[in-house]
Amino acid sequence: MHLTRSTQVNPRPDALSPIASLSKCRNKIGVTATTVLAAALFVGSASRADATTWSDFTNSSFITLTGGNNSLTFTFDGKSAANTDNMDIILSTGTQQFVVSNNAIVGASVTISGLTGGQTYALELIDTATGQHWSSDPSKDGTTTAGVTYTSDLINGFGSSCTHGSDCAQAPHLAYTTSWSSFGLGGSAPGTAGSVYYGWEDLPLAGHVEDADVSTGRVTRITTGDGSGDYNDLVFQVTQSAVSSPVPEPASATLLAAGLLTIGLLPRRRPQPFGRSCR
Repeated sequence: MHLTRSTQVNPRPDALSPIASLSKCRNKIGVTATTVLAAALFVGSASRADATTWSDFTNSSFITLTGGNNSLTFTFDGKSAANTDNMDIILSTGTQQFVVSNNAIVGASVTISGLTGGQTYALELIDTATGQHWSSDPSKDGTTTAGVTYTSDLINGFGSSCTHGSDCAQAPHLAYTTSWSSFGLGGSAPGTAGSVYYGWEDLPLAGHVEDADVSTGRVTRITTGDGSGDYNDLVFQVTQSAVSSPVPEPASATLLAAGLLTIGLLPRRRPQPFGRSCR
């Protein structure tokens, strides 16, 4: 800040009147206070250099199998987490099936088959250290669904905890992006260009992020920067495919039927009576 100070010629500049001295003192105090306040406001509004903004989150339609697809393949891409996290898929029967842990070998793939096309399958993350459960559908957090009690993490538009109101919603714990570098895991992207990466956050977000946006009961943005909300506690990719059930080939089926028919046509030998000698 550059300050310009105006002065008046005084026959005795070293002998200011008491009023002039008081005025000068007040001006100096006013300038100092204004400078400090402006600096404080600037620091408070500045974003951290390491802040990351997330705006794409999964919801109630994740994961919906399209077309004739009936299987999902999950590939583990990495983590930056102190706690052990397990990811489950919620089947149509409401049961949970383990998919992968964040202690798995990077690049490990798991295929879940026998699913139903057009069906939506939710995922959940279980933090084994805290016992907290997070859903891929934020609307389930804070509820008990199919026997699973999901942890509540209500957040408002300032990134703080809240309890109710239109500016209060469950913080999403599963985000996705095509930018591998957003996770801060280093190295080259494991997928091909344009691949979508999904990342879990296993810690509560309310009160631990820099900022957030909430619109119509849904979080639309999370800005992080203090170690929470990095969404890299379990990073993975998922693909859909159609896996056909193995059926016998036509030639094999024909041979099998012919074999059974032959066995049925073989003559049966009548047993000889006991003690009867052969001639």
